[in-house]
Amino acid sequence: MILNNLKYLDRIKYKGDLSVSPEVLNNLQKLHLLNIAFENLDIHTGNKIELKNTYNKIVNRGRGGFCYELNGLLPFAQEYRIYSKTYFSKAL
Repeated sequence: MILNNLKYLDRIKYKGDLSVSPEVLNNLQKLHLLNIAFENLDIHTGNKIELKNTYNKIVNRGRGGFCYELNGLLPFAQEYRIYSKTYFSKAL
């Protein structure tokens, strides 16, 4: 499966430029949050949490995702490799 950043940008309704700036990153994050719903329906199905499954579900099929999926998909979208990223994990 080919993961298409342009299709992802269309999914979140991003129409701006992709220059490296705090404003662009802020817009990507905001539109990601506003256009992809939280849903946890797949937790009980045993589907693996893998980028290709998450991408297919959220981008190709227009569904939402739960925290691990949503937080995993946004860095993929930034895989233009213009932003550095660090993952943190926290349990409450």
